[in-house]
Amino acid sequence: MTLPNLKNISLSETQKLIAAASAAAILFFGLGFSFGRQSSVQERSGSRTDSSSTQSTHTIKPDSSETPVVPKAPISAIDEDVDPLTDQVKYTFALRSSNTISNSIGMAERDTLIVRCEAGEVDAYIATTPYVSSDGQSVKLRWNGGAITSEWWSPASGGSALFSGAPVTLLNKMASSEKLVISYKPYSKTAVSAVFEFDQSRSDLIRMQEVCK
Repeated sequence: MTLPNLKNISLSETQKLIAAASAAAILFFGLGFSFGRQSSVQERSGSRTDSSSTQSTHTIKPDSSETPVVPKAPISAIDEDVDPLTDQVKYTFALRSSNTISNSIGMAERDTLIVRCEAGEVDAYIATTPYVSSDGQSVKLRWNGGAITSEWWSPASGGSALFSGAPVTLLNKMASSEKLVISYKPYSKTAVSAVFEFDQSRSDLIRMQEVCK
């Protein structure tokens, strides 16, 4: 069952949902940066000590050693928003794609797969990096490297997302699958494919199954 007003997604709302999926990654990057900086200082200190004792010249590595390592898999997140009027909780799951897709000006970004529910009503959609227009389209899906299937997904009013017609079925399959590839066609361009991997999101997906009943 689909919430009647969920498809009126503005660009700012989509960016807010995508930010939820990146929050955990920011913390990871921050920790990685601090560790990298500490290691770099220790390495430079060691180099100076060796130089004074052996009278030999040592080259200090460039600051690129401070760059944190990017996680191998994207990080998902669940946002909980309580309606102060009804005390009902809206749950929003967001997962970034493991690959990047060029946006309208050629910059590489990640698509986001989103599932949200409130009071038993569920919606699932892909927030697309490029503009896809305000028309629906036939989307191709490939689960776990298997056969390719096609489904009709409806558009968001702002042309920045495509909605699954069977959100509960999609959520359940996400929870039991390893990978999903979604292929769609941006406006006036050739089709692109977003890859979503669920290994590190299993607990979040199981929780969404429980709260979205």
